[in-house]
Amino acid sequence: SKDLRAVESAHASLAERVRSAEQSLGDRARDIELAAADAKEHRERHKGLLDAQQAAQEKLSDEVRAHADAQRATAKRVDRVTKELSEKQELHAKSMELQLASHKELLRQIQVCDERGASLEDRLRRLEAEGRADRVASAPAA
Repeated sequence: SKDLRAVESAHASLAERVRSAEQSLGDRARDIELAAADAKEHRERHKGLLDAQQAAQEKLSDEVRAHADAQRATAKRVDRVTKELSEKQELHAKSMELQLASHKELLRQIQVCDERGASLEDRLRRLEAEGRADRVASAPAA
């Protein structure tokens, strides 16, 4: 009977240890389930953040492309306006050269006319002087 009590005591002790182990395993199982739920929630949150980051990067890429397109268009406009201005300056310079040449020719013609006028005035004075001399020579002696 002593042996029986020892066996019953050992059995009760073993049964208590089994219950304690089962409770501990149950607690650990709940902890694992909670950790798994937390991990799932974290993954979903992380995925949401990654999706938001990807959307922001795509938007930024679109804005960078649009800015680059605008810069290229502005550069083309600047090139076109610069070319037009250069052409206008060239035409203006040619126009000024032609005007200068025309003014030089007009001045030359004026100078030629002045010289001819002076020459004609000299001839007129000579002819008038000769005419007076002829009149004086042909005048009857008084």
